[in-house]
Amino acid sequence: MPYDHIRTFNKHVLNRLTRRIAGARHSPFALIRHVGRRSGKTYETPIMVRRTGDSFIFELTYGSSVDWYRNLVAAGHATLLWNGG
Repeated sequence: MPYDHIRTFNKHVLNRLTRRIAGARHSPFALIRHVGRRSGKTYETPIMVRRTGDSFIFELTYGSSVDWYRNLVAAGHATLLWNGG
């Protein structure tokens, strides 16, 4: 994947900073809480979402091979912390 180095940087550096504001009221980021498909550990990952009526559109910036998405698919559920709620 051509963006692996950017994705790795974001995962280990930028996400730690973004996590501080993700999910807060008026934040451009939501926080998705998911369980690792192999480890069983709970993770929180900042993501971009957009509300459309009663639903959300999740931005898969780096495609469907990112860990949070694969964990969500494996578990069948996750928790979305969005707009202070």
